[in-house]
Amino acid sequence: MDDWRLTIRLVRQNDLDKNTWGNAEWDPQGKTGTISVLDPADYNLRGADLRLDMECTIVHELVHIQVGPFDSPNENVREDVVNRIMTALLNRPCPN
Repeated sequence: MDDWRLTIRLVRQNDLDKNTWGNAEWDPQGKTGTISVLDPADYNLRGADLRLDMECTIVHELVHIQVGPFDSPNENVREDVVNRIMTALLNRPCPN
């Protein structure tokens, strides 16, 4: 996602859906998006647990952006997404 322009912003609980810690809105053509993350003031966690949970929320929303092209009827687009997620999970590209 190096070619994307993403913004992360902190939002209060009333700006998010019930029982959520974040959300994402994006434009795949413009490769732009905004990830909203729950403000620490509204969290029930503190310290390292809070930081880890916020990181999980950001990664969760990034995955939503990555899998968005699965709605595409274009098989090449879907395969590209699968390969990018695979590479991220393995933390390395595969030989083939």
